[in-house]
Amino acid sequence: MLLEVKYGTKLYSKDTDKMRPTENEKDIASFAGRLLRERFGKGPEAAHVVMQGPFITIYLRHFLSPMERVILEQEGEQAVFRLRESMMHKIVPEINGYVQSVTGQVYKNFYHDSDFDKESSIFVGIDENAYDGENPFKEYAGKKKLEERVRQVTAEAEKEPDKVFSGMLNNKTLLVIREGLLINIEKELVQQGYEEQLKVTKRKLEKRLLIEGKSFTSIAGMNIADVFVDWDFERDRSVIVFIMSGSG
Repeated sequence: MLLEVKYGTKLYSKDTDKMRPTENEKDIASFAGRLLRERFGKGPEAAHVVMQGPFITIYLRHFLSPMERVILEQEGEQAVFRLRESMMHKIVPEINGYVQSVTGQVYKNFYHDSDFDKESSIFVGIDENAYDGENPFKEYAGKKKLEERVRQVTAEAEKEPDKVFSGMLNNKTLLVIREGLLINIEKELVQQGYEEQLKVTKRKLEKRLLIEGKSFTSIAGMNIADVFVDWDFERDRSVIVFIMSGSG
């Protein structure tokens, strides 16, 4: 099924049923794998890239360096999170530069999350020049129910978001965008410099709410292999990525 999706003045072809990556996606996946191997001493066993409209996702499987494994065992998840975040801040501009050289698109805003138990990670890039803050996605089976459940989960954790958008980037990658979800106490914590602690706490809470009860599995009609969450506190925006079983 080929869908035409318009973002601003650009028109993108969106093939939500595609299975095979494009040459650009394969090039970017290969570059990301090499770069991570250079920086961490061990790269992911697999990297899967999906580009649709103003969005790009880079899904990494079996990615946990020996050093991170030791830190995880000795100091816990937050210490590994801190190290990973520091490294990713340096790596993202290099990935973005390569993506721009290959595709011409600039993803000014990148999100990142990792599941250290599953040894998986995600990058999500948004081309702000092409994304205008309005719903860019077409319909898919269960879309309204899923977005309503996301609203409910967000209301349990913070408050009901002002906007919720969701779309299938391909047949295994479901992206959800939330805007206007921070409560005043969270905004104040960010202003006071507690962004890292807030992210760690919110991530644990929201992932538990997203996974428990398997409500999203029944709505999506597929088994969910991974769930990732990240925030841009400055924009008061969050992304959620569901990876369906069998990805890659």
